[in-house]
This record gives sequence, structure tokens and C-alpha cells, in this order.
Amino acid sequence: MPDRLRHCVECPDCCTRYLLGFSPYRNGSYLVSLVTDSAEEYKLICSCCRPPVCSRWNWSELKTYGVSNAAYERGYGRSDEIWLLRQYPDRDTDSVNLNSFGEARRKAR
Repeated sequence: MPDRLRHCVECPDCCTRYLLGFSPYRNGSYLVSLVTDSAEEYKLICSCCRPPVCSRWNWSELKTYGVSNAAYERGYGRSDEIWLLRQYPDRDTDSVNLNSFGEARRKAR
């Protein structure tokens, strides 16, 4: 099981993944939350290039990631430190069971 489960945004240029709520980041990047009448949006300004790379994300586009302790402390990391989780329904209880290896797991009884 991953150390932590968090929502993240990913820079489309360098593929660094940034955890929500940790901005500004130590590498000079930052994430701005924009609340509109219809939804919550995020604007990522990544310092990987000059000028910085800018990307926008809607709340509905965010996915759940497993986050290592080291990446959590920084607030960002590479794909080997912050990995996408898959969701699979547990047939017995109709609840969702998250597994970082992409396999459905049964709950221990």
C-alpha cells in the first residue's frame, strides 16, 4: 500500500507531479487555485523551462496518486515517487479498493 494517497497535477512538459496544497514548491514552481461559479480550477506554473510552462486543470480531471514519503515532504516528485492508482470495485461489498499494482484485492475478514 502506498505511503499516502493524494490528488496531483502533472507538468505536460517535464512530467513532474505536484501535490495540491503544497504551493509554492522548493523548485520555484507554484499552483494557483481558481474558484469559479461552475467549478474549481488549478493553474500550474512549472519552472522546468524558461519561460515557465503553464497548464490548467479542472477538479474533475484530477486523479488519485500514491505518494512516497520523500515526495510528500517536497510536495512534488517523479513518476517513480508519485504513481497513478487504479480503482477496482470490490464485488463482495461494492466498495472501491485501491491497489498500486493494478490488481483487485479482497478485504481481510
